[in-house]
Amino acid sequence: MRVAPVFTYCPAPQAVTLAHRRGLLDPALRFIADLPATEWRTHYTHEHPALLRCGGHIPSIWARGAGKDTVLLGTYFLHPVQVIVARKDDRGEGMRFALPRCAVRGGEIDFLRAAALRGYDAYVEAAGIDRTRVTNVDVVVPDPLGDGQVARHGAPAGGTSIWAEAGLGVSSPGAMVRALVAGEVDRVHVAGYRAVGALDAAGVESVFDLHVGPTRTSAGSGYEPCTITATRALVEERRDLVVGFLEALVVAAEEAIRAPEAAVSLLATAGGVSPATLRRAFDIPTLAELAPLDPREGLGILATAKDFFVREGLVRDFDLAAWADGSLLEEARANVAQRGAARVAR
Repeated sequence: MRVAPVFTYCPAPQAVTLAHRRGLLDPALRFIADLPATEWRTHYTHEHPALLRCGGHIPSIWARGAGKDTVLLGTYFLHPVQVIVARKDDRGEGMRFALPRCAVRGGEIDFLRAAALRGYDAYVEAAGIDRTRVTNVDVVVPDPLGDGQVARHGAPAGGTSIWAEAGLGVSSPGAMVRALVAGEVDRVHVAGYRAVGALDAAGVESVFDLHVGPTRTSAGSGYEPCTITATRALVEERRDLVVGFLEALVVAAEEAIRAPEAAVSLLATAGGVSPATLRRAFDIPTLAELAPLDPREGLGILATAKDFFVREGLVRDFDLAAWADGSLLEEARANVAQRGAARVAR
């Protein structure tokens, strides 16, 4: 390809983080942080013509609906803690829901807002709240990518990361929780590291857990499953490189199962947090689910997500089944298994 292939991933504990940190990825792949900061937004927009992306499904669904010719290669689960928080002295009289509105955007979907809408929808349904009582209140929040000039975290030694804030909400409660404490809103949806920061804030408590029960992997999650996608041009022109990328994820996940504490330590360092905080933010009873899954296995959950965002007017509809191609992951798994068999034979 005339353009160097690029890979990107969100700052969450996942197989690609381990693969990157341990040098398992093909050196022909450039990390997004090595590009000019003006190009980092491709993590959300999928504008780069030779992109491999691991991350939340909201931007990837939006991009596919917006006409970006991408291929769904696999899915995986991180199980971030997701809760609705309120003030401890709240008596349930108000139902003003904080809706984040990102201060800086380049035209792509505001994924934090979309995730909150989905979380609140599940909360209202499960808690039996009268929807006529609910009022959405916009709260301006910083762009997770920052301004491209601030100090970065989560990169291999000597490198950089595209994310503006280590831990993404652990060290401070964030604008939405500050609005909650100030009495400007009554409910806030938070997940992952942001949930840890919120629950540690004075006077705040969880009133609903979206991470348990039937909402764990269905209606309540604006974050799961995560998706592995690639531009179709990259798949067609450098299938070997894409398969090799998936092989690295499979190997990294297998190594994490064999040495879980070392994996958690590395993932925590990459996230700019302690291992204890990582375990509070993400439910990691086992690291087995870091391994990529056949994309066709997650289509039902992704369909629920897509349909919700289409109804909300956030995403254009598209053929989900036509998006998925499980053959590359099958090939990657076979290659890893074959190398393992060869080592045993020796």
